[in-house]
Amino acid sequence: EDFIFLSNDYIRIRVNSSDDGAGRFGVDSTGGDPLKASDDNQRLIYGHPVPHTSYTTVRIDETNFIFGGRTDTRAGKGQQYGEVLIEPRVTGSEIVCGWIYPGGVVVTQKLSFTQSPSTGYEDTARIEYTILNTDDVSHSVGLRLALDTMLGPNDGAPFRAGDRALTTNAMYTKSELPEYWQAFDSLTNTTLISQGTLLGGELSAPDLMYFTNWGDIADNPWKFRLVEGKDFTRTGEFELDSAVALFWDSVTIMPGQSVTYIAYYGLGGITIVPGVLSLGVTSPSEVTTAKDRLPEFSVVAYINNTGEGKARGVVTEISLPPELRLSPGQAARRELADIEVGDTAQVVWKVRPTTTTPTMTSFSVSVEAINADKATVVRPIRILAPPQLSIDTPDVRLSVINELLTPHPFAFESTIANNGGAVAYRAEASITLPQGLELARGEMPVKPLGYLKPGERLTVKWWVVTRVDNVTLTAQTTVSSSSTDPKTDSATARIPDLEPRIIVSYDEVNDASVGKYISVIVRVANVPDLYEIHFDVAYPKDLLKPISVSRGTLFVTDDYQLVGPTWGTPTIDMAQGVIWKVSGIMAQSATASGEVARLNFKVIGTGDVALRLGNITLLDGSRRHIEYTLVNPTYTVGK
Repeated sequence: EDFIFLSNDYIRIRVNSSDDGAGRFGVDSTGGDPLKASDDNQRLIYGHPVPHTSYTTVRIDETNFIFGGRTDTRAGKGQQYGEVLIEPRVTGSEIVCGWIYPGGVVVTQKLSFTQSPSTGYEDTARIEYTILNTDDVSHSVGLRLALDTMLGPNDGAPFRAGDRALTTNAMYTKSELPEYWQAFDSLTNTTLISQGTLLGGELSAPDLMYFTNWGDIADNPWKFRLVEGKDFTRTGEFELDSAVALFWDSVTIMPGQSVTYIAYYGLGGITIVPGVLSLGVTSPSEVTTAKDRLPEFSVVAYINNTGEGKARGVVTEISLPPELRLSPGQAARRELADIEVGDTAQVVWKVRPTTTTPTMTSFSVSVEAINADKATVVRPIRILAPPQLSIDTPDVRLSVINELLTPHPFAFESTIANNGGAVAYRAEASITLPQGLELARGEMPVKPLGYLKPGERLTVKWWVVTRVDNVTLTAQTTVSSSSTDPKTDSATARIPDLEPRIIVSYDEVNDASVGKYISVIVRVANVPDLYEIHFDVAYPKDLLKPISVSRGTLFVTDDYQLVGPTWGTPTIDMAQGVIWKVSGIMAQSATASGEVARLNFKVIGTGDVALRLGNITLLDGSRRHIEYTLVNPTYTVGK
């Protein structure tokens, strides 16, 4: 197949996986509105079954690159491209793909299902782009998402944004954006309703938006001049072909940092009552007072004159329950201009919730004219309690086992929950460590969590190391989101006393019978700020014959390079039974645990061995003596 897809009961998301335009996507309905058969198996984006006309532009340091695979079609011909990093693939409940561009800029596209703000169903495509700078210098990066919109067989239906019906070029800046835009063919015979949502929740409000024709979008990978009054006829051709472009202006992304942009496009919901004046009303199906939600939402009424004459003296009015109120400056009753036969008028009210108590309620909108009977739409709306995040991080208590901290590294483990009634978007967890604790190699202090649904719980771990002992240290963990204020918790780590020790142990190659070979390991454990070590070793010359002395692993790096400017060459004195001047110097002082030397012997007699370490000197980075305890057990050989 040249495409891959995800589908549910409402819509299907398709992604091009061919050699021509890989990564481009399309959306169409499957079952659509469960109460309406007319919107089943209809296209919301052109290009079926293999999407190829909608595309995304990545603008890096003022140079445009097309996201995804190369193509010689009109939308992308002659443009610059990146190199594929992640081939389009279905991963769980999303379709993922990624490309890398000059300067180490990695762009990942993720497509999944989300709930439509107006229908309450998962009939909307969630479109996410993450831009990561893997370079060691900053880059300026912008993004443009171009959608070749379609309404079933209709490729030129008007866009409806706020109180405007758009049939010619239109541009909206960020401050002018409506919460959402819709498209539908007719209120009297509505087969399909599409909706793009721009504001609120996890959405990334674009800095600029074009409503225009697909030809201009195909021919221009970034911004271009919109010709005022030009309809949606495809440039250079003769057919209506509407499209939209969402722009996120260039921002500076520092090395190792990323930005994420999210948009929604899918099905919309309108409650319709037919009549001489057909009335359709749309609004969010749910509202909440979460921190990132708009303080108000839009109720849009579409009024279509289906009669045989001009509708005169048209009046429309909204009636709200106690849980809702009009925003300041809004009039509930509106008098409209006369509506010609077949024309549609649009009215917008800005409404605010008055409570945070979860409840199900409804409002109504009515319309009437001198020469048309009254029509009323009642639309339900659910008021959700805002999200409420919590974080719980238990204390940690370490132990000492075999002279080592256990566990080490250790983890601070936080349980995070959303105990509220609405989704918490752009959630992340972070940790702040005190002096004496640091994150383990590869660990990150901030962990993105995505979004947390009501009732959802998850666990986050941070792996931590310590360079101190005999202390209790306190870390602070925080969970935050765009929807809530931060919540914090504190957790202590009880780190036990680690007594500096020199330890002698025996490592048998085979057994310790006469004629066999054994190794005696001298190691240090938990020696603070160790820089230099010296000692002599006296051995029973009637039981052991020294063969060699090997440098310990303490003086060898992970890649087997020698550490330090000096590893003393010991002198073996068989006449006296002493190995003189076992010594080593670290490359730099550090808390040390590890093998200093390995003494290799041949067993020549039977008895108990107790090596005697003498002239022991441990020096720190300031050449001060370090106190220690010697652990030197007896070992039986020859049997």
